[in-house]
Amino acid sequence: MGSRTATNYWIDLVSLLVMVGLAVTGGLMYFVLPPGTGHSHTLFGMGRHDIGRIHFYLAVACTALLVLHLVLHWSWVCNVTARTLGMAAPSRGAQKAWGLGLTAGVVLFLAGGLVWTTGKVEPYPVADSPDGYRGRGSRREGHGALLPRENDERGASPKRPRGGRHGRGRNAISAAP
Repeated sequence: MGSRTATNYWIDLVSLLVMVGLAVTGGLMYFVLPPGTGHSHTLFGMGRHDIGRIHFYLAVACTALLVLHLVLHWSWVCNVTARTLGMAAPSRGAQKAWGLGLTAGVVLFLAGGLVWTTGKVEPYPVADSPDGYRGRGSRREGHGALLPRENDERGASPKRPRGGRHGRGRNAISAAP
């Protein structure tokens, strides 16, 4: 194998392995350790958040490999695009200019999107919180606390059973009146 062919082969093989890793970790997080199991279930000693961290780094590696793949095949991309649009093949200078312009546009789009979204972040509203938002110690009610509650005739919120799906637990409401 020639130098360029060997380089493409290894980049493509590593890309395949990273994509398989993404599929496996994504499947584990979705099917085996679904949301809500992050602190209570483990698989091979790793919780949902640990597998999510691996998934994130695999996604970063996949993105870097994709960019590297595009850089190595940029001349082909430019020539096929020009042929598809019925244009003449661009010169090397035009290919570099389009590549730099596209890279700058993607970087500005991603950076601008991150800056824009950081201004849109708000706390998640939680029922029975003095200010309506989650703060320290507000997870007393578990996942059900995220749902709004109806007030009874006295204006007080009813207590919810705790301790699992069946309401048996330390603070569960007694069935007796």
